[in-house]
Amino acid sequence: MTIHLLSADHRVQGLEAVSRLGGVSAHLGPDLLRTVRGLDGVLVLGTCNRLAILLDAPEGRSAESLRDAVSSFCAERSGTGAPIDLSLWSGRAAYRELFAIAAGLESMVVGEREIAGQLRRALILATAEGTVTGDITRAVEHASTVSRRVAATT
Repeated sequence: MTIHLLSADHRVQGLEAVSRLGGVSAHLGPDLLRTVRGLDGVLVLGTCNRLAILLDAPEGRSAESLRDAVSSFCAERSGTGAPIDLSLWSGRAAYRELFAIAAGLESMVVGEREIAGQLRRALILATAEGTVTGDITRAVEHASTVSRRVAATT
């Protein structure tokens, strides 16, 4: 399995795109799992400044094709028609970005702690929706540990 992270945030796509995506985030995890072929797990983290989608897919599945499928799905669901250019990280890079997000290093206010709680709540919701895998759970739990360590040492 490979972990991928797709994201739209205030820095790259802008708040308008994030706001548009926020409107489609309800039940996005289960809908993506049903609709996008080749996904084993999905976790959706929606905040006022970002929409991040953590995906677990089999080795060999093209990260770019996953991004294209998710972007198209979100565009269709939001009624915009034009795919949203989501940022993409895969493998180790996805973990690094997830850890930076959880620690608040990618936030509008660097170091803010609210994101760590939002990530934990996203895991609880995804677990209840039946969209997480063991790899996603471990990634989020490790990100929470990293977040606490960063907060304690900075």
